[in-house]
Amino acid sequence: MTFSRVCFLLVSILLLASCSTELPDYHEAPQDQYNYYSGGKLYGNHYCKVQKFTQEETGKSITLIGMIHIADQSFYDQVDTELDKVDIVLEEGIHGLPSFGINKYFGLYTFDIIDRLTKVQGLVSQNRALKTRSNAKSADMSVKEFKAQGGISTPLFQLISLPIIAVFTEPSYLYYWSKNNLSAVLDTELLKDSEAQIRHHTLNAMDTTQKPSKVLLPGIIDARNVFLIEKAMEYLKQDKVNSIAIPWGAAHMPGVEALLLEKGFTKSDEEKWLRSIAVEDYLQTEEQFTSIDSSGIPYVMMVDSYKDFVSTSFLFSSIKTISTKNYERTTTLWGDLTDYIKTKKGSYFSLLPKIAGKPLLLDIFNGKEKTKVRFLWFFSIGSLDSTE
Repeated sequence: MTFSRVCFLLVSILLLASCSTELPDYHEAPQDQYNYYSGGKLYGNHYCKVQKFTQEETGKSITLIGMIHIADQSFYDQVDTELDKVDIVLEEGIHGLPSFGINKYFGLYTFDIIDRLTKVQGLVSQNRALKTRSNAKSADMSVKEFKAQGGISTPLFQLISLPIIAVFTEPSYLYYWSKNNLSAVLDTELLKDSEAQIRHHTLNAMDTTQKPSKVLLPGIIDARNVFLIEKAMEYLKQDKVNSIAIPWGAAHMPGVEALLLEKGFTKSDEEKWLRSIAVEDYLQTEEQFTSIDSSGIPYVMMVDSYKDFVSTSFLFSSIKTISTKNYERTTTLWGDLTDYIKTKKGSYFSLLPKIAGKPLLLDIFNGKEKTKVRFLWFFSIGSLDSTE
């Protein structure tokens, strides 16, 4: 699920749940897409496509794996099997620390909604479910590069859209959260029915909102696709790299495929469809589905845990801590008062927000060998390859 489609998806969930729509009973697998929901009026399952391409003159290959970033753990297990076969994995994820502004809050709120809906659907998120890989390389834009894709009107559109999204999605989230918790107390079968219902509504909403938003998030698909393929071509020039996997959001894949075909790649294997989100199977089979363990009171305090990932948030997530085996982060006021990040590569600490990419008061990067201190917007000491 790409960021661009989420904006429309969040608004449409409630509308689909309350309005009758003209849907077929089932959908067939599309020829030109990398994901689809087989259900319509009736429950189905969601699938994502895997397609391998080979460069004729070198014999080197690139495998495209359409991703949905919240799914069943069984889907990510299948994806991990595909990723085990290649030399390099090119990861999706706009990286870096955003500066103060509506773009930051628009992104924070949208991803927070996705995270909360993940739990009430009994699903898990990609960043918690996939294995950590030493051969994974970032192939996405930085926050600064992505923000440059927008124009002067982009923040205005985001500012107008944000409260509208909140008005439609918060009641939906609270309804399903309350229903799930009540169902869990009364009967586990009722809980399964509740989770299956919101999965079905969400997937139907996705099916009706395929086009990315060029207004709210300019460059979210096409510009990043070009950036990705440039990175992939650079890696393929290396003698030790013969195969690459690109597990990116399914909405990216038709455009990425077109770029590969332009560069002389050809389809070398039959397409494979992996079940990513079960709805019909979720209710009808004996298979065990795992989900994030989430407890607390929305907006007051929530604790989520899955594998080695633990997240604790207070007061509308204005205070939040996240910890994993390789990563820790603690923020207050959404990172605008303090922000502390620790990874194997080093640590980062800030006081007060960053404006136009520069610290209003102070930020400190500590690497293994070097340190850089930036303060009062204009001043800096030391040198360090930016961990942003």
